[in-house]
Amino acid sequence: MAGYGVQHMVIRRLGVSTDLASSWRSRLLACAAVLGGLSGCADQKGPPFLVQVASSASGDICSADIKQLSTLSPKLVRLTVRQRSSATDKGAFLCDRVLKFPDQQPFLKLDGMQPGLDLWVEAFAPAATPDPKAGALNRIASGVLYNVARTATTGSTIRLLPSTSYSCAAGTMAQARAFHSATALPNGEVLVVGGAVAGVDPARVELDSFQLYATGLIEVYDPITSKMVAVTDSASTQRAFHQAVLINDTAPYQILVVGGVSNGTDPIVKLGTSDGEGTRFYPRQDVFTLFATKAVAAEILTYDPTTHSVTHTPMASIPTAALQAIAARAGNVVIAGGINFTTNPNAPIDATHAKDLVNSSPAGIGMLASDTAGGALALLSGNQAIIYGGGRLGVPGGGQLLSGIGTATPTAVGFAGGSKSVRFPTLSLISSTSATATLLTTGGFEVLADGSATQPLVSAGSAQLITVTGNTAAAAAAPIGSPTDCASATRYRAAGWEAASTLPGGRVVISGGSPSTLECGGNCESGQTGNLALTCALHQSAIFDNGTLTLGNPMGVARSGHVLTTLRDGTILVTGGLQSTTSVAKMVREIEIFNPRRVIPPWDMTKPSSGDADDPVSDELLAASFTRAPGEVAKRADGTAAAECKDL
Repeated sequence: MAGYGVQHMVIRRLGVSTDLASSWRSRLLACAAVLGGLSGCADQKGPPFLVQVASSASGDICSADIKQLSTLSPKLVRLTVRQRSSATDKGAFLCDRVLKFPDQQPFLKLDGMQPGLDLWVEAFAPAATPDPKAGALNRIASGVLYNVARTATTGSTIRLLPSTSYSCAAGTMAQARAFHSATALPNGEVLVVGGAVAGVDPARVELDSFQLYATGLIEVYDPITSKMVAVTDSASTQRAFHQAVLINDTAPYQILVVGGVSNGTDPIVKLGTSDGEGTRFYPRQDVFTLFATKAVAAEILTYDPTTHSVTHTPMASIPTAALQAIAARAGNVVIAGGINFTTNPNAPIDATHAKDLVNSSPAGIGMLASDTAGGALALLSGNQAIIYGGGRLGVPGGGQLLSGIGTATPTAVGFAGGSKSVRFPTLSLISSTSATATLLTTGGFEVLADGSATQPLVSAGSAQLITVTGNTAAAAAAPIGSPTDCASATRYRAAGWEAASTLPGGRVVISGGSPSTLECGGNCESGQTGNLALTCALHQSAIFDNGTLTLGNPMGVARSGHVLTTLRDGTILVTGGLQSTTSVAKMVREIEIFNPRRVIPPWDMTKPSSGDADDPVSDELLAASFTRAPGEVAKRADGTAAAECKDL
């Protein structure tokens, strides 16, 4: 194709012709590309869709560069078309097609279509060593363009993301930040609120004298363009170290924001720069001068996606406190823990608030088993929730299992887990039924005898598997690869302020960690005295899979205090973060996206009815008794194509 050669794949949306006698039958007419031009169809209309490959960060910097599809050397490209009735409708499978690259170039003619289409593209290459079960093809990249409007007049790009890797988004945040919130919305957007920043000037990145400020700036990530969009804010509220949760599923969206600290135009905390082990944040300029840092009251943000605007509603019924834990599911909102943060990091917890358990309906106040601040919280099936960590003093670790969520009399029972009390760990729900649940907790800071929590856990004790059975919970150490081999390049290391997100199939991704000002060196073990190497964790990315936590491909940008948010296509959005060395500390503006789909497809050729867990329509096809092997079209039980997008 002149002008494109083999560098791009162009998909031209011209219209759709549908035959919906059954939900699995439709005709998708395709016009063949003609070398030397786009003259394969007489009635071409609509813009082209360009398939390109997102690039990774280099030297902690994301650029606008993109790669050509040919750089991946794919052998086959599979196109999957799903039809939507609305922007929030999950949609239904229309058809698929496998193309030889670069010999075949599809031009789709799509007449009489519904309000929108989803276009999935997956690239496959021959496996160097074919897996006897998965077959001879590797899935090397995938991407999707959601809800393509029939009346669109401008072209769009489908950005393929290399498998099991971090790629740069097309844009960056308007303000570099860390310790913010990033809430996934039902329409696919992600609302980014507040956070700790380098200064009052939104353009500032490098910290002045290692001091952090709070911002109230709100922006939203648009998955269609892979860029941030400015949000009009009726009354900006500065806050950092807060948490947020979506409490409705129809627009305009309501997001409950709790906790966090602020100090007007003055610093909120300072990053410790001494040689002490695991130095972290302090709300003071020096030993004698405290910042006037205060906790911020809870509020509901109402976000209108049609106007990209936010309004604020105070929530006076929720006690004001910092460092709270929050979670929501099925109309119930649970808030637990907190500290007023008005004196210093080791101040006694506000015991009254620390024992409050707030539900949305009915409003119930219940005693926790013990005071807690800085714990991680997750809702389970039924009326249960769980808190891990948040201990106030240096006592054996563990958490609390809460029952009666949504009633006026919730209760809590403590359980043991880990040798150290911990604050600010990650907590990821792996599986949950009405009878049992399994969770993974990683990282965090050891709570010392004086109540301080500034030292990261030693890696060997940093990962715990929590099992809930009925009204009891227990925790046990989770394997982390090579706990005694500190020099192992495949070993996960806890360093504090990690981020985690659950992946399909009971997997968990954990990334980054450690705002230490000390340089990387030695054997990179966390919790080690002398020349700490906590900055070694800043790029790390570990995957918990099949019971073991091991390192995978690293992030391109070093981060701690960042946020991982699962997007509706199953990829993970990575926003914000803090980097630090002995001489400088700076906030992160770059945005990355992690594609968790595996290079070797989780597919068993001997059991095709089990499906491919990384196939975007696998569950839908299996429900219709169809199967689809990696790199192939969907097939019926008799081996014929189920709904193949045919040439004209």
